[in-house]
Amino acid sequence: MTCTCVFELPHIFIVFPLGTGGNFLAGLISKLINSDQSELHVSNNGSSHTTIDRKVAGTDYMSFGTVYDDQLSFDSPEQRLTYYLENIEKLDGEITTPQVVWSHDFTNIPLYKNFFPNSKILVITQTSDIEKLVAVCMNVVKNWMDPNHVAPFPPKQWEKLNNILDIVLEHSLHLIVGERSKEVVANKFTGANYDLVKFIRIRNLLSYFGLLHLIDKNATPTKDVTNVVLFRTPFEEYIKNMNGPSYKTGLPCESYYNQDCVLLPYSYLIEGRANLLVDAIESTIGELTDSQRIYIAVQFNKYRDMQDQVMLTDPHKYFSDLKNTVFKK
Repeated sequence: MTCTCVFELPHIFIVFPLGTGGNFLAGLISKLINSDQSELHVSNNGSSHTTIDRKVAGTDYMSFGTVYDDQLSFDSPEQRLTYYLENIEKLDGEITTPQVVWSHDFTNIPLYKNFFPNSKILVITQTSDIEKLVAVCMNVVKNWMDPNHVAPFPPKQWEKLNNILDIVLEHSLHLIVGERSKEVVANKFTGANYDLVKFIRIRNLLSYFGLLHLIDKNATPTKDVTNVVLFRTPFEEYIKNMNGPSYKTGLPCESYYNQDCVLLPYSYLIEGRANLLVDAIESTIGELTDSQRIYIAVQFNKYRDMQDQVMLTDPHKYFSDLKNTVFKK
């Protein structure tokens, strides 16, 4: 199908929590709608980031932003909307076929349906404790612990984010290794530092989302905020008191869903249920051929096999084993 109006095309929007493999879906669906059944690239650490070129270039206007923090670059919601719509309008004639676009910002869902009325929206959900725990571990290992990782952000934005993460990391490490904390951060991907840093970052992110008590019996239970929109405290303010709140909570993510959203539970990957993936994709792009169903199943199995199987199916053991390795128990 071809069309000169970018707003009228039946684009596919994928919205998903951090660490739940939405990039894999984006790459897979992109191949399907372009009648391409070639192998989907999966890296050694299980990542499949094949649809991030525009994000890295800073030209991913159709997503209206990759993360909620992108909204903070604008003085007002009106300014933000004008910026994206004006740049999308410039894509007329350049984009003439349906695109696969993804975001972590659930507040964008109403914008997709409003401005792209013929689009479909696929949402990955995480409702069970195991889904949430696995997503945190996956996010840290794939995005924060791979020195060769190409992030879906413009380089300067990713550099700024990494600097912030390293400051938080150093603060946490200081409680364990004292004055060595700066050295460990500077060499976080080498030797024994790697497992220590991975452990700290997973622990910190679990704490951030209110999940640490699920995996550490000594942790004090806190509010689970995995499925609500988080308004981050400006880092300059947060760093003054590293023990203070790092965000304010907004509405539940599901409050942004509409009746046309296709929901895919993250458990499909954890439990190895390719049928759930096939059904969700069919609900999103239309009836599939037998060949396409087989293709999806083959790529799904390849992707799942590339994941750390302990992390994927038993995050409690994964965290415990990592802790024992770090502290030589």
